[in-house]
Amino acid sequence: MSLKYKPIEESDSLFLRGVTVDDVTEDYVAWMNDPEITRFLESRARVFSYCDLVSFVEEMNSTADIHFFAICLKSDGTHIGNIRLRHIDWFHRRGDVGILIGEKSVWGKGYATEAIKMITHFGLVQLGLNKLTAGCYADNKASLKAFDKNGWQQEGLLKNNVVLDGKPHDWFCLGICAEDYFLDGS
Repeated sequence: MSLKYKPIEESDSLFLRGVTVDDVTEDYVAWMNDPEITRFLESRARVFSYCDLVSFVEEMNSTADIHFFAICLKSDGTHIGNIRLRHIDWFHRRGDVGILIGEKSVWGKGYATEAIKMITHFGLVQLGLNKLTAGCYADNKASLKAFDKNGWQQEGLLKNNVVLDGKPHDWFCLGICAEDYFLDGS
């Protein structure tokens, strides 16, 4: 397969590359407007148009301390989701990770786990950050499992911190430190 874009990170099944405006397809717009896909995203409260998502991608790509990547299948280059590293604080050497697997047909195949592994390597090794964090709804068992498989720890619990399905829900604070990542031999 010849790649249209240079991968930033690669795994056995996936590669990460920068998200471009060309990625804003009908499928991408559908992902962002599907209540099942966005159930655990803060963006679920609004409807997105094509223009909204083009503006979002342009904003992500114009902000120096945000690394916004498309998660793509190595087999054919299909864009199945996004992962980003943002809120980078270079003084404290930390950043925050967020992920979306938008293509439902690949749910349950371990791609979120692979993508988290790649963004963890990117942040801690390539960028030299000391700490990565993420937040997760307590009910989002698949996401919690994917972070856990990559050595991330549940560092805190914020009781009734978010609203899901009209009711207060708990929020987990997740993290991984470079020290633990390198001790683990990753």
